[in-house]
Amino acid sequence: MTDIVCTIKKAFNNLIGTRFFVSEADFQHTLAIELEKAFINNPNIRILLEFPIKCGNRKVHVDIMVCEGCNLYPIELKYKTCSISLDKPYENTKIKIKDLLKKQGAQDLGGYDFWKDIHRIETLIKEGSAISGVCIFLTNDPYYKEGKYKNGTQASNFRIGTGYMSKGKRSWRRNNKSITPSYITKHPEFKIYNDYDFQWNEDFYQIKPEIKNGQFMSLFVEIPSKNKD
Repeated sequence: MTDIVCTIKKAFNNLIGTRFFVSEADFQHTLAIELEKAFINNPNIRILLEFPIKCGNRKVHVDIMVCEGCNLYPIELKYKTCSISLDKPYENTKIKIKDLLKKQGAQDLGGYDFWKDIHRIETLIKEGSAISGVCIFLTNDPYYKEGKYKNGTQASNFRIGTGYMSKGKRSWRRNNKSITPSYITKHPEFKIYNDYDFQWNEDFYQIKPEIKNGQFMSLFVEIPSKNKD
């Protein structure tokens, strides 16, 4: 792990136990502020949001880009939520928690999008546009950590549960009877160049122990400096 990625991880860890976020944008901006604090003694560092960069044959916008001179360290974020039936106000507002967090569902697409983020950063590294990077998944939906995509189901290649994940092609399983045709056309296959060991932190934030879906968990994945063909 490079010094820059170590500092990114420390900045993210500083958010553990502080609060949950009302949206992915809230998460993005809060982490960016924490990164500014973490790199305050390094005048060469810039923290930029929605950074536009060419990746393969198209332009993409990276959630957060840590720039150390001409060296780039992309960070991609995912924040997927379940609804929480709690009348308690959020922080010092009059807005109830149950009105903030919604059931997003579509965990198969959530897994796809996270793996696609990893692929995107791997591609930037492979093309020489980035040094290394980070993907972070934050959720209160236990489905993701449990990795309930059984072998043979259409989304089994996109599970992000705990454990070893091997490199190779990521695609929907077309021989499954329940395959959704639009998934194949709108969400095409791609290649992952590295092996990964996904280790979830189950204790990012807890609203109340007795509240269903009140436990937030996180997955921090470093994308290494050198991709394997």
